[in-house]
Amino acid sequence: MSKSASTDPKTSVMWACACWTDPMQPPEARVSAAIAWMCLTDIPVPGELRAILDDLATEETARL
Repeated sequence: MSKSASTDPKTSVMWACACWTDPMQPPEARVSAAIAWMCLTDIPVPGELRAILDDLATEETARL
């Protein structure tokens, strides 16, 4: 039996990265994907991600 994308951590990490780096995604999706990415991986948080979170920080996204 093969793993589905929803249960394969490697696929989930790649999806989350693709989402938080995509400027066409709404801010809520990007922030949520960034949080998911940080929870799913032990990779140090890249500067680009820190900058995106700083740029997208609003009262609304802080409640996510």
